Amino acid sequence: MEFHDSLRHSELMVTGREGPRGAWHYIAFGALDPHFPGPLLPAEFVWDKEKEVLISDPHNVKINWAAVSSTSDIGVFPWDFGIAVG
Repeated sequence: MEFHDSLRHSELMVTGREGPRGAWHYIAFGALDPHFPGPLLPAEFVWDKEKEVLISDPHNVKINWAAVSSTSDIGVFPWDFGIAVG
């Protein structure tokens, strides 16, 4: 689990890969908490920056974005590829 933050957002992200050996895709699931109102489902988590550990109950963290990539370079929420659902 990775934690990223800026003046605009806080984010938890889990990455991995799936598929058959040699032909896998890289995947990421994130809980993005923008520091301004918007259309995303609230992620609702608390991260201890000093200890680098999630304080919130992980069962209560809401995943509100996912990504699939052909490379392992999924650094943060892909703001340029975000689409509205619904």
